Amino acid sequence: MGVQCFGGELPFFFLSGWFIKKLGHVHAMSLVIGVFGLRYILYYCVSNPWAFLPIELLNGFTFGIFYATMTSYASHVAPKGTEATMQGIVGAAFEGIGIAIGGFVGGAVFSTVGGSKMFLFTGIFNLVFTCIHIALQLLLTKFWPESSPVDGTGSPVRYMPPSESMKPVTATDDEGEDEQDTLTMELVKKSNLRVLEGHSNPRVLGGQSNPRVLGGQSNPKVLKDQSNSRV
Repeated sequence: MGVQCFGGELPFFFLSGWFIKKLGHVHAMSLVIGVFGLRYILYYCVSNPWAFLPIELLNGFTFGIFYATMTSYASHVAPKGTEATMQGIVGAAFEGIGIAIGGFVGGAVFSTVGGSKMFLFTGIFNLVFTCIHIALQLLLTKFWPESSPVDGTGSPVRYMPPSESMKPVTATDDEGEDEQDTLTMELVKKSNLRVLEGHSNPRVLGGQSNPRVLGGQSNPKVLKDQSNSRV
């Protein structure tokens, strides 16, 4: 677990943004599925327990790159304002449904053919699925380059190219400054409206033009008392 987590997952979580930026989501996911197949076949071939340690470094690809690609793409295709919800749904599907089904199917295969053959069959399946994934992507790119959303904000049919794949991962400084300026302007407008509402409040104006107050200032008794005090 130490080699798997600290030698594999942790460094590749830091490098995942670079992989997604250079490869794009589709190629990053193809890489992940292919490394899954390679890892399982290596499990089948290895008999020395110490030889498993370097194989565990591949978990950086099969979990670190995979999880970052999955959540990044979920955020990218989500409608505006629902990014966190979409990431939660994808995470629940992976952690809940996917792992649960894998546990049942893997347990059945393990009890039928044994652990060694299970890794071999799973590795071959992943390598075949890698080829299917790449071929399907090529077909989508050729026949359906991208969707035509009505409002111009829909998700594409295919994965994002590398030039666009980092948008959900990091924002540029200009975008951050624009958002901050917009927020500041909204706050200024709200504060100005409150000030204007306070000046135009009839209670305030009524208090200033209250005839009792004005009458008190022009009351001859009050003026006489003030003149006597001055004398």
